[in-house]
Amino acid sequence: MMNLVDEFAPKSALQALVPIALVTFLVWYMQYHWNRRRLYKMAALFDGPICLPFVGNGLYFVGSTSDILQNVISLVSNFKLPVRVWLGQKLFYALVDPGDLEIIMNSPHALEKDELYQYAEPIVGTGLFTAPVPKWKRHRKVIMPTFNQRILDEFVPVFAEQSEILLEQLKKQVGKGSFDIFQLVSRCTLDIICETAMGVKVEAQTTDSDYVKWANKAMEIMFTRMFNIWYHFDSIFNLTQSARDLLDVQTKMKTFTGAVVRNRREAYQRKMRERRQLPEGYVDKEAPTRKTFLQQLIELSEGGANFTDDELREEVDTFMVAGSDTTASMNSFIFIMLGMHPDVQEEVYQEVLDVLGPDRAVEAADLGRFHYMERVMRETMRIFPVGPLLVRAITKDIQLGDLTLFHSLSTRNF
Repeated sequence: MMNLVDEFAPKSALQALVPIALVTFLVWYMQYHWNRRRLYKMAALFDGPICLPFVGNGLYFVGSTSDILQNVISLVSNFKLPVRVWLGQKLFYALVDPGDLEIIMNSPHALEKDELYQYAEPIVGTGLFTAPVPKWKRHRKVIMPTFNQRILDEFVPVFAEQSEILLEQLKKQVGKGSFDIFQLVSRCTLDIICETAMGVKVEAQTTDSDYVKWANKAMEIMFTRMFNIWYHFDSIFNLTQSARDLLDVQTKMKTFTGAVVRNRREAYQRKMRERRQLPEGYVDKEAPTRKTFLQQLIELSEGGANFTDDELREEVDTFMVAGSDTTASMNSFIFIMLGMHPDVQEEVYQEVLDVLGPDRAVEAADLGRFHYMERVMRETMRIFPVGPLLVRAITKDIQLGDLTLFHSLSTRNF
């Protein structure tokens, strides 16, 4: 009899545990949604697609980046704006109207970056692109003066030199049919930014650059994780090959940029020590050189901004990775638009000939004379914005006409 009881005891315990666990989960689930009842009530005032349990409207964000972009376009086209979108348990408001966007962009309650930006942190850390608001405000105030016209003009020769190399790369494609111009433009942009940001030539256009491979792989994984709802869970993502690849390129990029930062800071400190040892009244006759973005940050840091080496590295990485991708995208759009409109292309070409002649390199003084080209660039940016989606977190209720964007830890707008 005792043996019979022992045999059935584990099974009976398991049978009792299952309903207890189920009831516990149901109680928690009901309590969770009860606590969010005001959020659901406010969200119901907005138009939007039908939600599925647990994933919400997450299926709209499954597939290739092209598929996802088309799904987002269908959302804002088929529903009354602003559109309510649930990504899992997170509520997003899709805004398109310029008036609504102006309110959001100018609101002090919509400065925080959304949690989606955390997937860029393994690549760029917490630079301006991903920094929390307090750090963003402090760094932005210090960094913005480094982007003035005089400093940019000093690097026009770099822009011209790398553009000539791009021209030679484009000539190789003549007569070969269609090709992906973004790959060539992005390499040119990376060459320019690495030289202007760090003073380092990576020769991305003419060699099989390791840094290009690392940056491209990192961006690919970042966007894949942003738009794949399953990869939002660390427990799932960390089991993938993408997680291992990201760790590999992250380590290599940090090592590369970190070494440059340390060397440049040590060189600056050494130069300052040497200057302090010079006799009073000594005039330094050394020819001034253009200062890279990193050199300016180091000078600001030594002058009181107190950037750590890691903070310097993060800002430089942000400038290079985010800056090169957005600039390359914009330039690629311009090339495409010129190809689609040969008459406009001819007008731009004639303006270049009028300003530069047949073979003179562009100089800083020439930039203000390309009036027609500037209009082409502005129109392209209007049609193809470099950032099709901007995501902000709402920290306090925001009024949009008759509707209220409800503040919650799970509400976002894009």
